[in-house]
Amino acid sequence: MKKMIIPIHPFFLGKSNGCVTLPTTGECCNNNDIIREIITVRNIMTDSNKLSLQSMSAKVISTIIFNKLQSSDNVNVNAVVSFFEDKNALAPAVRKKIKKQLYNKLIKVTVENNPVMASQIAIIRVEHGQPCDKVANDHGLSRDDGKRLEVYSIFGPGKKRVKDGESCDSVCKDLVIKSSARRFLEIIAINAGPMRKELSEGKPLTDLCNKYGIVKTRAIDGLEGGILWQPDRLEHPYFL
Repeated sequence: MKKMIIPIHPFFLGKSNGCVTLPTTGECCNNNDIIREIITVRNIMTDSNKLSLQSMSAKVISTIIFNKLQSSDNVNVNAVVSFFEDKNALAPAVRKKIKKQLYNKLIKVTVENNPVMASQIAIIRVEHGQPCDKVANDHGLSRDDGKRLEVYSIFGPGKKRVKDGESCDSVCKDLVIKSSARRFLEIIAINAGPMRKELSEGKPLTDLCNKYGIVKTRAIDGLEGGILWQPDRLEHPYFL
């Protein structure tokens, strides 16, 4: 048995009379004077694999973040961003693991536990050089009233309004959204029209997830949280 002290950002403590539930014991921690949590971590070792202490700590923290996102009605993603930007809170490698696992949790719970919300989200594969407005139109994200599309970076520096014919590569570069080494970019699209229609017709969710590229069990590794969506439509509650 080993113990690891993990500093907890004030964001996770909620109201002054609130508490943080320890993932390992289920106990409630409400000491706002000392913003830290002592978590008991088992260093699991077998012949086939070894789950490192650092990897386990990332899982624990991502669980805390995820539970907070689900339990609060007014969570602002900027608070999560500030946590990841705090260089003193966690080592870069641990922050990266937390982000990856957090994405995985958000996508998985959306698709598997909420078919209605699953109809609002898809991951679009975009060939380099393709214009963002054409990609959006091809996936049922045609614009209303001549308004331009907007690309948002969840953990990045904000959003950018897309010009007609502007390539996704250019937009992502301006938002410091990094593409992977693969041939395709991947953009999360909110309100994927065709998929929503096919779901309403009773087509199997798993088949539609495969067809539209929805990721159920892995993190989004094509773009660092790029969202392509249509203004004035339903916003994904986890990202507000």
